Amino acid sequence: MINKHQGKDKVVVVLGATGTGKSRLAIDLATRFGAEVINSDKIQVYKGLDIVTNKCCFLWMDVAIPVLHSYVSKRVDQMVDSGLVEEGKAFFDPRVRDYDYGIRRAIGVPEMDEFLRSQGLVDGETRAKLLKAAINEIKMNTCQLACRQVEKILKMREEFGWHIHRLNATEVFLRCGGDAEDAWERLVLEPSTNIVARFICKGNIDPEPTIATPSNAITIATTIN
Repeated sequence: MINKHQGKDKVVVVLGATGTGKSRLAIDLATRFGAEVINSDKIQVYKGLDIVTNKCCFLWMDVAIPVLHSYVSKRVDQMVDSGLVEEGKAFFDPRVRDYDYGIRRAIGVPEMDEFLRSQGLVDGETRAKLLKAAINEIKMNTCQLACRQVEKILKMREEFGWHIHRLNATEVFLRCGGDAEDAWERLVLEPSTNIVARFICKGNIDPEPTIATPSNAITIATTIN
């Protein structure tokens, strides 16, 4: 199996719960290393990545759950302000109640079913209460999703024995403005850059590896577990 994959590009996989900054880290690393960014999912991680031949480097974007839940709540409010309800209306079909397949499974769609069905049937006050309940349910389901994602990452590390580098980004979420940017550089981007550079150098021996690499040396994959 090792010989079969020799010569192929290496893959850096950025893992993490929803809202932890996986996409930002992937883009930052891709910019530094001239890599390609691919958005993946758990099926591709389990079936497609060669985790036994040194071809993959796993970076885990971790944020303390209480802090992440607070951030998720604010992000849902921002999404509502940016048109989440209107997007839900676009997918809504009163003839359909099955939310088990396709885009209808996405958090944010099934939660608004009762609110959307109430159009023209109840007064404005009741509609407002239904919308508030839907938004709260979206927040709750997103927080529960984040917890499940963390559990699966821990399972990968503890039960499957995957070597996963944990990056604690909690401080980034607790700070604002320039302080948050400084925390990102210090706690996330700098250590992850060093990890990836050592990974590219194969042996993980050089304590101060050079960052310059060929433009096609690595692929950065982000995944939601």
